[in-house]
Amino acid sequence: MAAEGLTAVLRWLTENKLDAIDLLNPLITAGLTSVAKIEAATAADLKTLTPQQRKRVLAAVAKIKGKGGKRKSASGAIVRDQGPAKRGRAEEVMGVDDLAERIQVDEALKAQLDAGTVSADARRILVNRSPVMILWGACVAQILGNDWSSALSLGSAMAGLNARSHGERLGIYQNRPDGGGGSSRSDTHESQEEKQVALLGREFSARVFPAQEAGKPPPLRGLSHDGRIARPRSVLSSLQRSFGRSLELVYEVMMRVARLMDPELLRKNSNRIAYEMYARFRPAVPNGRAGWGAKGPLLLDQVEGIVQDDRFPFKTDAVKIENDSSTGVEDGPKDVPSIVKQEAETSIGAENVSVPAQNQLLCKIANAGAEGIQISALSATEKGLLEGLQLDGLVFLKNGAYVAS
Repeated sequence: MAAEGLTAVLRWLTENKLDAIDLLNPLITAGLTSVAKIEAATAADLKTLTPQQRKRVLAAVAKIKGKGGKRKSASGAIVRDQGPAKRGRAEEVMGVDDLAERIQVDEALKAQLDAGTVSADARRILVNRSPVMILWGACVAQILGNDWSSALSLGSAMAGLNARSHGERLGIYQNRPDGGGGSSRSDTHESQEEKQVALLGREFSARVFPAQEAGKPPPLRGLSHDGRIARPRSVLSSLQRSFGRSLELVYEVMMRVARLMDPELLRKNSNRIAYEMYARFRPAVPNGRAGWGAKGPLLLDQVEGIVQDDRFPFKTDAVKIENDSSTGVEDGPKDVPSIVKQEAETSIGAENVSVPAQNQLLCKIANAGAEGIQISALSATEKGLLEGLQLDGLVFLKNGAYVAS
């Protein structure tokens, strides 16, 4: 599939509010490699998709055909599609009003977790990495003082920017000249304040709205690479589709771990430590394009297991979560970054990774400072190591050079 066609399909999925990461691979497998093929597809053409995936795609196609490529304005009048940049402005107006309902965890489920009687099958969830990162980011963002809707928005924006960087590395998206992930200035109202926030080691822009209650921090809405607001209600709906009935369980386990963190230590180094935690329990998927949107097992034993790791900033008086099973990740030498070690140990189908070689390359790029290192200056072996470093957010591409995060 040509990069141009892939980009067009990704854009189509996003503009129609479909989960691109969940649907891209199934559509390619079905042979629907262009927007024209998708919009001409019938239920029979989508037989390789799950019933829910098929239903969502056909509904989007029917909606487009029913409007003849047109959309309704807020007043009900039919207007032509003005593209994502102009539609983004309408989203900004409703930004802070788009509140998400809290995830209500059943008391019986909490009791089962307390008693350790949740079945092994229930504790193993097949899901791709994006919703796991979003939900974990939202849990951490709450510990950092954000309300639930703000936390969802920030988690989604952060995960989206990480996915964008990874997609650029894989050639799925075109590299942006600035290599960054801030907002699009053409889609920003000067009267609305923006601030830089940090979550899971990534710094990005968020829109600031007036405080709704005295004494509480103002609501924040994370911004995508093109300046669009991550809407909390839409984020929650996406998580519900991705996790299904497991959402309450996963959320409760993640929040139990998050509540044991020391907020002050979490804020250091752009909240980088929270990403290292995520890297120790994220689903294992193949490296490269084969892993893009692929599902892997999220093991709740591994989520709980990070509490046992003394390298992470849990409160000194916190009661450790009991866990009889192994986290699946052995402790390595103290000079080996845990996130690099996790990639080497849990990636399915990956080639043998030399952790020392990755560390040497990371040091080389870091020593180059803000100017970074041009890819032409790297050996073939070093180029092969770049993917893991960029996937983990340790390096990023800026003005044609690789720079350490």
